[in-house]
Amino acid sequence: MRIKQVAKIAGISIRTLQYYDRIGLLKPLSRSNNGYREYSEFNLKRLQRILFLKEIGFDLKEIKGMLDIPEARQKDLFIKQRDILLLKQERINKIIKTIDNVILNFNKEKPMGKKDFQAFDLKEVEAHQEKYQIEVEQAYGNSSAYKESTKRYSQYSKQEKEQIFKNGSRIFLEISALMNEKPENSKVQSLIQEWRDHISNSFYECNLEIFKGLGQLYVADERFKKNIDKIRPGLAEYLSKAIEIYVDSHKR
Repeated sequence: MRIKQVAKIAGISIRTLQYYDRIGLLKPLSRSNNGYREYSEFNLKRLQRILFLKEIGFDLKEIKGMLDIPEARQKDLFIKQRDILLLKQERINKIIKTIDNVILNFNKEKPMGKKDFQAFDLKEVEAHQEKYQIEVEQAYGNSSAYKESTKRYSQYSKQEKEQIFKNGSRIFLEISALMNEKPENSKVQSLIQEWRDHISNSFYECNLEIFKGLGQLYVADERFKKNIDKIRPGLAEYLSKAIEIYVDSHKR
């Protein structure tokens, strides 16, 4: 299929497809002798995934990284993104309901309350992060790791904080999607390594001792357990066990 046909089917410009080719995001299957790009069904499937991930907010660099991983893990990512979209859909439904109430009471004298603004609350991410910060402070307030975490976190911009939260949530979601596997599964252990790296890169140097302690805290502290299990029931226990296996394997 030629580039003009692909552009028409996908509803994007030829220039966009040429750019995707240039940056290595969507290479055509081949080029004819006269230089025309030829696209395959595989290319179309990849393009659909690119446009979907772009639509929900990922940049092209992130998308390229996601599409370069194995197919099985790509599927897991799309399942988790579907879950995120369902949460966003729920929020949109609340906004629609709020608009319906506005229309219904448009010319009526009706006192405004907090519930009239709940659908527009954009502070969920910050509130979630703050809640975790308080819980960590109560558990590790006097530790050098916590002090380093607080110092580093205070220096991040709002966008950086949101990205840190987004990355952490993604890792937990990916682990939750693999809970049918044993915690020593290589994919699970790879994500546990990613979680440890995320902590070290974003907050403090997470050595094996600290990491083991965190794994134990996820089930010992009811507040942590409750919040983690909101992602998927039983995740806290599963995560703790996977971290224990990870730490034991790296001490050998």
